[in-house]
Amino acid sequence: MSAPPAVSGPAVGPDPLTTFPARAAAVGTAGLLAGAALGIGLGLLLVRVLDAPRLLALLVSQGSLWGAMVGACVVVSRRYGNGSIRDDFGFRIRRVDIGWGLLLALAGRLAAGVVAACLAAVSARLVGSNLTGIKELRHDVPALVTYCVFAVVGAPLIEELFFRGLLLRSFASRMPLALAVVVQGLLFCLAHLTPTLGLANVSVLAGTAVFGIMAGATAVWLRRLGANVVAHALFNLVAVVGLLVLS
Repeated sequence: MSAPPAVSGPAVGPDPLTTFPARAAAVGTAGLLAGAALGIGLGLLLVRVLDAPRLLALLVSQGSLWGAMVGACVVVSRRYGNGSIRDDFGFRIRRVDIGWGLLLALAGRLAAGVVAACLAAVSARLVGSNLTGIKELRHDVPALVTYCVFAVVGAPLIEELFFRGLLLRSFASRMPLALAVVVQGLLFCLAHLTPTLGLANVSVLAGTAVFGIMAGATAVWLRRLGANVVAHALFNLVAVVGLLVLS
């Protein structure tokens, strides 16, 4: 299969930014929605109906969502790319990405903090966290440890692959690169919407959107996802540690 077209830009990374047709974004969106619906449905069934352990419900629900997201990436890679997740999505890391990731995490946390402070000045009800599951699981150590590992390890790997890999590179073939970065960042924030948070979602969505856009710009600049994975892990780690201390 011939390689997809490339978008011109700063040649910081070793390869041009591979892009995919708009159909790839449709495949990704379908996978995300299907995985979310399946994960939520199975999670509620296990907890509310079968009274299953929280750990089992967490593994099944999150596994369903992430399985669908990774599956969509595999389908897109094989159908529209070269069949290599590493090459098609820039899913590689270099030692220098640790430093870039640290800088991105610090910048993201600073920006999110400024946004939260501004919202808190308007109303404290607008500020919250989508990692409140930590407080709910504080008496269930196995489930709590799993939840934290998912937030600090699983989410950075899979969400960067999906949003900054599949979606960003799909949008980049149909719109200006800067707009593609913004759009994927907005979709990234919407994926973190938590209905039970109510108005507190405002700070979660705003902070997540800012980080998502910054991460998208970094992925375009470096042409790979290593720095993003590191930054995402550190970004979430700060929130996890903060909630563990306060819970």
